[in-house]
Amino acid sequence: RVPPCADALQATASQLLSSLGALDASSPAAGDGVATSGGIARTPLRQQLMNSDGHGLEYVAALTVGGQEIKGIFDTGSYELLVFSSRCKTCGDVAEFFDSSHSTTFEGHSLSTMHSFGSGDTFSQLAYDRVTLHPPLAIEKQYFWEVIDADLPVLSEESFQAIIGVGPPSTPHLDSQMKSDGPKKLLKAIEEDPSRTAGPKLLNASRDALELVGAKTVLENLEVEAFSVCLRRQPEDADGMVV
Repeated sequence: RVPPCADALQATASQLLSSLGALDASSPAAGDGVATSGGIARTPLRQQLMNSDGHGLEYVAALTVGGQEIKGIFDTGSYELLVFSSRCKTCGDVAEFFDSSHSTTFEGHSLSTMHSFGSGDTFSQLAYDRVTLHPPLAIEKQYFWEVIDADLPVLSEESFQAIIGVGPPSTPHLDSQMKSDGPKKLLKAIEEDPSRTAGPKLLNASRDALELVGAKTVLENLEVEAFSVCLRRQPEDADGMVV
């Protein structure tokens, strides 16, 4: 059942999107059969949230990565997609985690990074794959971080396999530009002096860092500029929606 507040919430979201001019009929987030006026989508899509702990404290959404269905937590404090890998040796039971060997569209890269959360840290490698949320929200080639090591005790609850960052879209580009300064200098130095050498892994990671500067987050690829959340009041029946 749709939460009682969802219809009112959807109307509010439509008004907000209309004022922003955020979506048009060609937008991936517009969907089929969406009424438009002046190119603005009037009926934003609903993305179901599942109350994973039964007490209204944790909500997850279904998504697929490389054709594999997993559950992810929406995080407004970050902006990137982190997917926990079956290769992770410090993540506990990885049976439900993403397995890149089962994807025909997976593209692994050399660049690695660390993300810090209030509940712990993750260590990941850059990757690309096909990502889908509520149909027709599909991204053919989405960059994400494949988590291969983690100090994140909350994983023991086995309630999610991904973190979906939905924070400010300007932040990732500023971060990636700052992180690309070193790789830029390295590649320029090698170009100016071919006698200088660097290992293949370092060269590939440097190229990855430069490519990431122009890469889009999940929200950017879906052309989503605004969203609202609706949750049920009763904890025992506290599923919800993102509109």
